[in-house]
Amino acid sequence: MPEQEIKAPEHIYTWVDVDAHLATLAADKQWPDWLHECDAFWDGLEMRISPQASPQEALSWLGDKFEVGSTTSHEGETVLRLDDVPGQPSARLLPLSVRQRTLEPPRREPRWRERHIVRGLGEPLPHPESPFPGNVRIAAMHSFKGGAGRTLHGVALADAIARRGDRVLLVDADLEAPGITWMFSAHSRRVDFGYEDFLALLHSSEDGRPDDAVKLGAAYLPNQMIDNVIVMPARRSLRDIAPPRLEPTDLLTPERSIYYLTESLAALADRLGARTVLIDLSTGSSELAAPILLDPRVQRIFVTAVSDQSLYGTLRTIQELGRRAPTRTDDPASVAVITRFRQDGRWEPVTKAATLLRDAITRMLEPSIQEGSDRVTLEPLFSVFQGQLPALPASWEEAVDLVRRRHVAETLTSLVERLAPPS
Repeated sequence: MPEQEIKAPEHIYTWVDVDAHLATLAADKQWPDWLHECDAFWDGLEMRISPQASPQEALSWLGDKFEVGSTTSHEGETVLRLDDVPGQPSARLLPLSVRQRTLEPPRREPRWRERHIVRGLGEPLPHPESPFPGNVRIAAMHSFKGGAGRTLHGVALADAIARRGDRVLLVDADLEAPGITWMFSAHSRRVDFGYEDFLALLHSSEDGRPDDAVKLGAAYLPNQMIDNVIVMPARRSLRDIAPPRLEPTDLLTPERSIYYLTESLAALADRLGARTVLIDLSTGSSELAAPILLDPRVQRIFVTAVSDQSLYGTLRTIQELGRRAPTRTDDPASVAVITRFRQDGRWEPVTKAATLLRDAITRMLEPSIQEGSDRVTLEPLFSVFQGQLPALPASWEEAVDLVRRRHVAETLTSLVERLAPPS
């Protein structure tokens, strides 16, 4: 496909619009080789370029890319004019500076919005060098929009794997609306160790190792096991509904692996004797989910309805994951679960959604293996709407009983077989 020129946004109000446009150009590989990094903030934009390029060349390129707010000179300073009230000359100016220097490529990290706007945004994140500790399998349930049944299918999947005799570590990583935590905490069930505890222990590690988090988690979590499912709720108490004190991206410090969180969860599962970790993530494009979704060793399970917002938000998420963290030959295949449709309803939207999702997941494969490869892409799974399911019972036991009676796990059989270790 030929490269398409990306036009500047119609309105450039602040440095945020400048920053976003430069990031879009970088992701589409439309930065020149001599442009290393751009940092925009409220009081100016700084460009860092190769010593072989000139500041005039940099400013000329910037002016070409911003068609509405063009670069100009103001009181001896080069500025970018920002939008003002229509019909009036703009007095809103963003100062520009250019520095020539040789820079080491900055560390890329699994975030939706990375720290610096650099030319490398057009390349995937570094691929992990080895499998998870203990060959633990990690899967993550994700929905772009709430209400699609992500938590419901996560509970059903964990229960189905556990009923085969395999121990599962089920993590409620939805730190904003922790559904599994509510179910598990019903009827005063005791919680001694939660996901927020795990994050805090990892964050406080001075040597970048997860030893304390793994040791304490392994000591307390067995008390939170029900029928071979070890539940790690989001937090110990539901009295606190405030935003989390720590987020997974807070762990992304220079002394730690960029995949520190997922590797630490695998180490904890290995210590607990669980071969499978199943993670219930926050909805949408959340940084709470990014460090997990952007690890290609994680089996990504996308739960979506056929409504436009749910479906096309999911497709955009898959597309972005394919650009940032494509699937390689040894990585687990991603899969979509299509929900919230009726057996006796119109099937055209369902089959259309299945085709779009299958094609999008196929394009998540690294370009070198998309063609001429025997790589298997998992077909989307269909979970027909059942009237009893949207209103989940309050307690864990009642929720598990419901998904068993309604045979929810039968729609996930292929996932159960992939995630449950061979006997």
